[in-house]
Amino acid sequence: MSDAYTRLAPTLPAPMTLSLEFSMTAMPLMLPEGRADVTTRQRRRGRTAPCGSIIPVPPCVRRRPGHRPDHQETPVIMLKRALLRRRSSPVGSVSTWRRPMTVRLLASAALVLSWAGLIAPSEPAHASGSASVSGTVSFGDGRPATGGSVTLQTREGYGVSHLGGQVGADGTYSMTGIEPGEYVVAFIPRLRSYANDQQRLDHQGSHGTFWGGTPYRSQAAALVLSEGMSKTGIDGVLPEAGSISGVITGPDDGPVAGAWMEFRFAANRRLGLENDDTVLLPWPTTDEHGRYTIRQLPPGDWAVGVRLQEGSSLREEAYSDKVYYPEGDKVRVSGASDVTGIDVKLTTVAQTGPFGVVSRIAGPDRYATAVEISRASFPDGASVAFIASGRGYADALSGAPLAAMSDGPILLTSPTSIPSSVRTELDRLNPERIVVLGGPVAIASSVETELARLTRGSVTRLAGSDRYETSAVIAQQWVGGARHVYLASGTSFPDALSGAPAAAIEGSPILLTGRTGVPAAIMRETRRLEPVWAYFLGGTAVIDSQVMGAIQSDGGVDLTLYRGGADRYDTSVQQSSDLQPGIEVAYIASGSDFPDALAGAAVAGRTGAPILLTARDSLPSVVEQELRRLRPEQIVILGGESVISRGIQAELERIGTSG
Repeated sequence: MSDAYTRLAPTLPAPMTLSLEFSMTAMPLMLPEGRADVTTRQRRRGRTAPCGSIIPVPPCVRRRPGHRPDHQETPVIMLKRALLRRRSSPVGSVSTWRRPMTVRLLASAALVLSWAGLIAPSEPAHASGSASVSGTVSFGDGRPATGGSVTLQTREGYGVSHLGGQVGADGTYSMTGIEPGEYVVAFIPRLRSYANDQQRLDHQGSHGTFWGGTPYRSQAAALVLSEGMSKTGIDGVLPEAGSISGVITGPDDGPVAGAWMEFRFAANRRLGLENDDTVLLPWPTTDEHGRYTIRQLPPGDWAVGVRLQEGSSLREEAYSDKVYYPEGDKVRVSGASDVTGIDVKLTTVAQTGPFGVVSRIAGPDRYATAVEISRASFPDGASVAFIASGRGYADALSGAPLAAMSDGPILLTSPTSIPSSVRTELDRLNPERIVVLGGPVAIASSVETELARLTRGSVTRLAGSDRYETSAVIAQQWVGGARHVYLASGTSFPDALSGAPAAAIEGSPILLTGRTGVPAAIMRETRRLEPVWAYFLGGTAVIDSQVMGAIQSDGGVDLTLYRGGADRYDTSVQQSSDLQPGIEVAYIASGSDFPDALAGAAVAGRTGAPILLTARDSLPSVVEQELRRLRPEQIVILGGESVISRGIQAELERIGTSG
């Protein structure tokens, strides 16, 4: 075990707090009573690997063997693995895990600091390669960027922990012992302090860049190294940065101190920029006056949100009064401009008392219900509409995250004709384009021809030879790959239903797989996507552990995790476990049939809402408990009384009224 592991996992006599002292703040890390050992296990070729052991350890989490040897484990992976917290689950269920806000903050900060060289093993790692890189880093005015750092990263933005160099007083750096491969070079300025007014600077500093003269990772030049190569002149210039600032207040207009300001670079498809396409920076906190400044920002559009300490009675919100911060208004930073007045006023989450006004969205059949969901969610029309078969779940499931990201509804059709209600809704939506999900067996070519008359633009079909290949074709719309991917059963829908909005919230694709084997098209697409995490919806009863092993070993996925519960209802609860109380809406759908949940998945995903499943006449206790925890402002039933009875609606009203 490396010293870095030992420092993260000491022997503790009792529950205590360990603070990791970063340059910008100190973050509390709770470790369990007793010895917190951290170990890893290597998998032998041709055999199923046991899950890594860690305290507290998720027994269903696996790490791809050989990807990062123990002495090269990055701090972000150590923290993610060491801090995953188990959520209690019934005996016999697949253990499920969630990451509390503190863990997400620590993981984010650790990734930043690992890039900047501020977290490292107490003894230097010994790299086995023979290539080297050197150069200079300067500010825009020519001064050396003393105290900054240079790291080699993957195109997806993950640093290689032992490949980093500090910028010296003369602005030079060097890295040795590099293995052959293709890298992106990140030039990172010295991180500015956010701690208090006395430490704040008169300027916003410089922002990070990548080799090739761009602040955007997707546009960075590739550095290809061969064995023994010595690459010189890999220089970087750090331009002057912009900033975003404002004040966070509570419902009484008083300042909210100690809140984390979450910010994310927003994709710009027109310019070919991806989400999180810049050098990652730590989240600042608000001062005693509720003020914050997000510094060292490159030009672009930014989403800004407020994240609170666990147990706060305030509701987490984003700029422009959105609960889900990527849906908030974007803040544009142009050049080195300082954008001010980005204020957020938080509201209180009632801990007791009534919540959840109950309503129902339904039509006389599944097609009309999907139409009503579309009408309620897109009152002003939509630029794109997705069409899936109402007879099968597979294509709509795979298409739900894409529909959410494209800000369009999913409407259902029969294989050979368009229901009149759907035709009327397409007339109302007036989409610029229509996307058909599935092949001609699921939706006939004659339907595609008819759809062309219902759009002012084009009709595109995303389809393969079967449901698995179709899901791979849909995932290919993630042209730059994906950091997370969800895998669902191609033959059993219940566990996958509630996973669709979870994937949509993350902007991640869903791939379908067999119970005991991975179709060739899915394996190829997994390799192309190059995800770091793969989440398996459900337990081993629907997706066998050998599928997980194959996705790791042959698909090249670093980390895998089952996201399932004791049954389909508990599984739906697990998908919402990361959401904070006080959300705007929670959807309730039938766990016995798929159409209503899938039509609602795209809508739930675009608003950051969960879909919880229920039986027709009996509300599962785990769902009731989750509703009481989430305390949503609205509870919306999807589907008519034939799928979710009037008695369930009365029960939901009772829960909301009783508080």
